Amino acid sequence: MSWQSHWTRSSGSSEWSVEGKHGALPEHRQRMHATFGADGRTMTIESEARDAGTHEMRPDMSQILTRVA
Repeated sequence: MSWQSHWTRSSGSSEWSVEGKHGALPEHRQRMHATFGADGRTMTIESEARDAGTHEMRPDMSQILTRVA
């Protein structure tokens, strides 16, 4: 699987985007976008996967992670 990654930081928050595709399965693609909160403790993640039938990127998973300690 090959991945492309992009990191940006502005206005006290950071964003990270990753997009990947599987070499042996070109129809298999995934994309993830994470936003790091200004508090430095929270990360919000939205990921998408390519629909095999329509070939459109569709929401796959959402997560909010909070650092406890």
